[in-house]
Amino acid sequence: MYDPIISIESIFFSILLSIILLCYGIIIYPIVKNSFKIESKNKWNSLLALILIIFIAIMISLPLSDTTFYLFMPMNWYAVVVAGALGLVFYLVGYFSEKTSSEELHNRKLKEGMDEKLEKSILDTHNFTSKQELKRKIIHMSSGLFITAWILEPLIFFGVQFLYQGIINTPSAENFLNAKLLFEDQNLLLILNNGLIAHFFMLICLFMGNANMEIVRLRFKKYNYILKRTLQKTRRPTEVNDLSASILLLLGLATSSIILTYTGQDRILGIYAQMGVICITVFSDMFAALIGRKWGKHKWPIVKGKSYEGSIAGFLVGFFTAFLFVGPLLAFVGSMIFVITDIGLDKIKISDNASNPIILSIVFKILIQLVSPVVIKLPILKVW
Repeated sequence: MYDPIISIESIFFSILLSIILLCYGIIIYPIVKNSFKIESKNKWNSLLALILIIFIAIMISLPLSDTTFYLFMPMNWYAVVVAGALGLVFYLVGYFSEKTSSEELHNRKLKEGMDEKLEKSILDTHNFTSKQELKRKIIHMSSGLFITAWILEPLIFFGVQFLYQGIINTPSAENFLNAKLLFEDQNLLLILNNGLIAHFFMLICLFMGNANMEIVRLRFKKYNYILKRTLQKTRRPTEVNDLSASILLLLGLATSSIILTYTGQDRILGIYAQMGVICITVFSDMFAALIGRKWGKHKWPIVKGKSYEGSIAGFLVGFFTAFLFVGPLLAFVGSMIFVITDIGLDKIKISDNASNPIILSIVFKILIQLVSPVVIKLPILKVW
């Protein structure tokens, strides 16, 4: 038996998906340019988002090994289909709904505080109520789906393969997607058994959906878009003219995934570490914000809007959730990094949504290479 090789379809759709992401970068470039023109507070975050888009697009077009890309056939094909479907849906929503959107007026009122119906707390980035913060963090919680994808990846893979086989009507014995061949190949076994493919697929699809909303909001302000009212209620004044935090979070997680898993050596530990990065980035941030808003009485003197209670809650939640995937050493170090960056990066105006996962992945990669920390593999987390 010969190991499977990269099919021409996989090469074609990986390059096509890379081109689609580069197109997103081209469309987003005027948004970044405008941020610098008006001297927006979040201009460096917008530039960081553009840089990460280009980096991810390049990495998607490069083979991960001799046998696959980050998204091989048919996952890259489905990602291209999702991109087209999302584009069509947003076009139809904008075309058939009211062409005069309240986005521009809402942004002006949000920035200037002119809307009496708008709660005063929403006008200050650091004074969201706990209810408003919860709505905002629920959007970030979509990242928790990646852990579900990691657990159920083999089931997802076989389901996708079954659908694809039905579409192209090709005998599985003659096709690259034959699951038996894939699982018999040791390199692909490590990748498939640890959810890298399903995880990365969800990251890319969620990014494209979020990017579509941001492009319509910032470049086509007279048109409506999906979830407009919900996003308006959770937007901070600093995000009026810039890309939202959810875009930065998805790009940060995609970048951390590449950093931890691109090289074949220690890839299995890298994927476990990526799950730890998600836990710390998402759950630590969520509970630190919610606990801090609700019960934070003792404020950090060096930074506005941060409390000791919130930082402690973020550290504990990050440690215990990440511990399930990466063990005590990486969980402790990662949680400490979260607390430090949550406080320190607020001063230099760099979004922790993008910086946290990237910094965590670099530190985790170094620790894995140097000390090979013990990674816990609980049966409940890998039910199959």
